[in-house]
Amino acid sequence: MRIIYALSLILLLTPNVMAAEEINFSFSCKVLDQQILEVMDGKSSRYSGYKGGGSIGDTFKLSFSYDESLDGSYALAIRTDHEDVVLGSFISDGGLVSQIGDWNGFEWKDSSDDIQLISQDILNIEGIGGALITGRRYYKDDWNLLLRNGLFDDVFIQTANCMNVPDELGIMLEKIRIFHK
Repeated sequence: MRIIYALSLILLLTPNVMAAEEINFSFSCKVLDQQILEVMDGKSSRYSGYKGGGSIGDTFKLSFSYDESLDGSYALAIRTDHEDVVLGSFISDGGLVSQIGDWNGFEWKDSSDDIQLISQDILNIEGIGGALITGRRYYKDDWNLLLRNGLFDDVFIQTANCMNVPDELGIMLEKIRIFHK
């Protein structure tokens, strides 16, 4: 019994070297503008929003969760808490399509077969039902984003600004780069 207690205590007090690495970070973004375009019975309409929907000035997060497992593989989940854009992308090392040298990034097919592109300067993340978040770094750690949602007869479009994107984006991309060398 004492041996089990001693081993348990050692495992609790010793740094967990065997643990998988995890990186979690978010882009915090502010909505700058939005439009809804609709076509019905051959007539086009434009709206600045809809009742109960998001508004200019609202904020949302684009969250990344990178996990390395003990077997040497990795997985990346991308989500947003944005109420008008449905996005839940899951990427694994087996879904890599290409490493993009010019953009210093990567392109994957996610679990839904959507193409996801992430680099130090560019994002292109597809979601459910025509959802798309695309963006570009414009100054140091600040990003412009364009969000789109909708298919067929209506499209929701928003622009957003994300200030002070954390360094974890670069750290995560470097870990993925090392994995694919």
